[in-house]
Amino acid sequence: MSYDLGEGAGHHRRTRRLETVAARHGFEGERARKALAAVLEAQGLRATATGGHVVLQDAMEAQFEPPLGHLFKPFNRMRMRRNQAEYASMDNPEVTAEEVLADLVKARGLVEDFAAKAIDLVS
Repeated sequence: MSYDLGEGAGHHRRTRRLETVAARHGFEGERARKALAAVLEAQGLRATATGGHVVLQDAMEAQFEPPLGHLFKPFNRMRMRRNQAEYASMDNPEVTAEEVLADLVKARGLVEDFAAKAIDLVS
C-alpha cells in the first residue's frame, strides 16, 4: 500500500492558509467593532452582549448617517461576513485573501477616520 503524501501535505497547507485568512478577517472585524464601540463609550453608552454588533451599526446610522455614513457603511457587510465565516455552512463561501485585504483597508478607515471624527463630534 502506498500513500501520496505530497497531496495530503498540499491540502494541509491550503487548510492552514484558509484558517489564517479567516482569523485575520475576524481580527479586522473586531478592530472595526471596537472602534464603533469607542464612539458609544465616548457618549457614556455601550452595546449589550445581545445583538451588540447590530446595535453598533444601528447606533452609528442613527447618529452619523450624514455626514460620516460613507466611513462606517462597510462595517455591516464585514459584520455579516464575519458571522458567515464563524458559523460556516455549505451555503457560505470561504473568506478569501482578497476579501481580507479589501476589508483591512475598510477596517483601518473605521478605526482611523470614522471613530476619530465621530468622537470629536460627540465630545
